Amino acid sequence: MDVETAYDKLLKEHGRQGWWPLLTRRDEDGYDDSGYHPGIYDYTDTDQHRFEVYAGSILTQNTRWENANKALKRLLREDLLSPTSILDEDQEQIQQVIKPARYYNQKTTYLKSLAYCFQTTTHPTRNKLLDTKGVGPETADTILLYAQDEPRIIADEYTRRWLNQTNVSLSSYDNIKKFLDERFPRNTRKRQELHALIIAHQKDETDSA
Repeated sequence: MDVETAYDKLLKEHGRQGWWPLLTRRDEDGYDDSGYHPGIYDYTDTDQHRFEVYAGSILTQNTRWENANKALKRLLREDLLSPTSILDEDQEQIQQVIKPARYYNQKTTYLKSLAYCFQTTTHPTRNKLLDTKGVGPETADTILLYAQDEPRIIADEYTRRWLNQTNVSLSSYDNIKKFLDERFPRNTRKRQELHALIIAHQKDETDSA
């Protein structure tokens, strides 16, 4: 499989995606009212913006992005979208705020653990993230790609399905990651777009089914 050719095809079909959307930057120049920013890649230039990606990566676990986004909006409205406020707030209050993201008891614990990691580690390694409660390989790679600007591959379910449609049958996270890592440029911007384009493509496939 020529992954770069497949990427070019996805880009032509769907256009630049503007992931990771940031609510804290919505309505700035180049950002829409949901925080998407097609063609802008220096969007996580403050701790506030980086932490929004951290929080979103937890909230979107085992649910649709739309649900995670509702929880993020509520955190922002309650002035809880920062590591300090997450750590200082009562567990029960955060649980109520992030209910739209589902599994809110677990995710509150995970948010607090990740907030502590964020406060105590300037640029965490993948192993450091994996040692944080609630952070698995997909979440760690999401944080590193979108918040820390590392050229990581996110081998999620969307990616597995996309590869299967191109007759590449791989099931394990590590095997999918290795396959793409060896065939796609180690360029953070292109890898951000690749992941976002795969999501857009798979959602279109689902909607048209």
